Amino acid sequence: MEEITYYVDKYQPFDKAGAYGIQEWIGFIGVNKIEGSYFNVMGLPVHKLYEELMKL
Repeated sequence: MEEITYYVDKYQPFDKAGAYGIQEWIGFIGVNKIEGSYFNVMGLPVHKLYEELMKL
């Protein structure tokens, strides 16, 4: 319970899908594997964005 309280107080999870950021410590300890694009998990598919911008 202390870890949850600390996380809520320090990392403000209310603006995150799933209430955690994979790039923060709770993501490091809670996620063992990512399948697919890291950037999609982070919230912005940078590679896809780059491809679309190159089409312009």
